[in-house]
Amino acid sequence: MEAASGLPREILDDNEIDYLELCLRGYVPPAAHPRMQPLQPCELLDQEGTAVARWDGVTLTGLRPLAAGVGPAWSPHLRRGAADVSQSEMTTLLMPLAAPLSTAQLHHVANAALHAQANAGSPELPARRVRLLIAVLVSRLAPPRGVIGGGTLVDLAEEAKRVIEDVSPLLQCEILVLPWPRTDAPSFEALAQLLGATSVAPATDVDDGTSTEFPPRALAALRAASNLEKHGGAVILFTGLSGSGKSTISRALATALRDLHLHTELLDGDELRRRVSQHLGFDRASRIQNVMNIARVATEAAAGGAIAIAAPIAPFHEARSAAREIVAGKVPFIMIYISTPLEVCEARDRKGLYARARAGEIAEFTGISSPYEPPDDADLTIDASRIPLEESVDLILALLRERKVFKGQA
Repeated sequence: MEAASGLPREILDDNEIDYLELCLRGYVPPAAHPRMQPLQPCELLDQEGTAVARWDGVTLTGLRPLAAGVGPAWSPHLRRGAADVSQSEMTTLLMPLAAPLSTAQLHHVANAALHAQANAGSPELPARRVRLLIAVLVSRLAPPRGVIGGGTLVDLAEEAKRVIEDVSPLLQCEILVLPWPRTDAPSFEALAQLLGATSVAPATDVDDGTSTEFPPRALAALRAASNLEKHGGAVILFTGLSGSGKSTISRALATALRDLHLHTELLDGDELRRRVSQHLGFDRASRIQNVMNIARVATEAAAGGAIAIAAPIAPFHEARSAAREIVAGKVPFIMIYISTPLEVCEARDRKGLYARARAGEIAEFTGISSPYEPPDDADLTIDASRIPLEESVDLILALLRERKVFKGQA
């Protein structure tokens, strides 16, 4: 696949997007990215087909912001670049955090920091010239069932910071969020070296007399993550024009639900088209059948206890009514209409689809050459051009609590 510029185009999965963010933020050299080779220029696309970066063989240039979620794991204050993080004259320790740490492991890190403080001391600047960077490793990929996600890990990093500072009060602790690939991850030690830091890993063989002694929040998170099956299932169907923001909101919602330790399945529309609707076209009957197929797959996932989320365009009343009927009586069905106006969606045109449809290059394109029938029975309507992403997710979570899809965590 080639871009209009003639450059080869590489479509990156979520794992590779995490690696790309590490490159763009200066933590690893661009040529180390598994999809880039020195002296071989290319354009890098996300899974929606949007060009997000360009590699000319020497320099990597970001073209658009990478897809982000909501919550503390996506805070710009915590997702800092390497140049910003490395601007310190202090002796720096870098500790990875990808899972809850026991009290003994945190004490081990604190003692390592105390040792570094002692070595860094001087009559003019005694132990104060040491800092600990707690690097929370967060993946865009959905965590497996029972594995704690990014938002909760940031909360646990705050708790770890307090425990370590109690042992070593002169230590300057900072929290840093790093996008971290699940596979082909870079060397953490090399990353630490780039930051001018010493990598310190929590010892796995320390013993505080009991294998289950964790700080309170870490223990609560472990218990919650092991009880995913204790909530009921539901189907959440997003509908709206291409470019309305429904995919962005659905991904952010899935992340927020997983941070609440709720079993969540985000159903990918392209994958479902290949898997259960590969024989269908884009005429009215085919689009109706595709939405019905999605509803059946989502109902099956929800019957197993998952909150199943799908975000097709679903432009026709008939298709959405059929989906509601398929789910009816089995699990709760929630329809969310992302009502972003056509002119806003067209102005975004991240993939150039509206321009191609206007030029007659794409037939049966919703909003241009094929109608979109706005729902009058949506459970929630959100105009993503007016309501920020985080507020949109909060509105949906409030609705799910109201419908008793899950409890607590107001």
